[in-house]
Amino acid sequence: MSKQAPMPPKPNADDKDLKAALKTAEAALEAAIRRERDNAAAVQRRIAEVVHDIKNPVTALLANIEILRKESLGPLGDARYKALADSMHESGSRLLEYCQGLLGDFLRDSRQRQNEAPSNDIRETPRTVDAAAMVREIVALNRALAEERGIRLDAKIAPDFPPIHTLPTHLHRALTNLVSNALKFTPRGGKVIVDAHLDTDKNAVVLVVRDTGPGLTATDILRLLRYGAPTQSEHGESGVGLGLANVVHLVREAGGDVEIEGGRS
Repeated sequence: MSKQAPMPPKPNADDKDLKAALKTAEAALEAAIRRERDNAAAVQRRIAEVVHDIKNPVTALLANIEILRKESLGPLGDARYKALADSMHESGSRLLEYCQGLLGDFLRDSRQRQNEAPSNDIRETPRTVDAAAMVREIVALNRALAEERGIRLDAKIAPDFPPIHTLPTHLHRALTNLVSNALKFTPRGGKVIVDAHLDTDKNAVVLVVRDTGPGLTATDILRLLRYGAPTQSEHGESGVGLGLANVVHLVREAGGDVEIEGGRS
């Protein structure tokens, strides 16, 4: 004679409340984990932006130090100066390699998030900026690098170019990125011009970085506007493709807009 298995007890109201509470807690935990992941990704992206922007002035400084090492402008005199220049060049080269390594690590960890907008949680206050002086400073800093690569780098600033009310650091980073990219992709014998003028029709101030490089197709531009598209320069440098995306982000946050003309169909 078979014996029927006992039926499980029906859940009472307390059990239902407990299950509902558990589901609510699980949902809250999942949401907290997602927020933490998003925050971590935002911090990681911010670090990548800063590291990338450190690379550009370091590259320009290395070019200036190289002039000292080679004594291109004449003897330094005391031999210790050359030793110091050698030491600075070695340290700067290591820093550049370290920055490149950090950016490579970041891109490997965040390929799935490359279409997200860059984050920038550290805000600065808009103020009036002598943009003409900023242009001259950036051109002067990069002139040695340009000369080393056989490129003519000049600033063309309209006499009536006014001060700009904007975010100074954003503007400096954007211009530095543009000049650095132009020097990367302009071949020997080419020119890079930073043009600052007024557009009376649009009632706007205009800053243009123009070069005689091979230009970009529309497809190239769209690819580079994605966050992290690898690049290879005219001078053998490999890049991680953050420059153009950073420029668009920085200029828009600073209250401006960006227009890109590729020059190739």
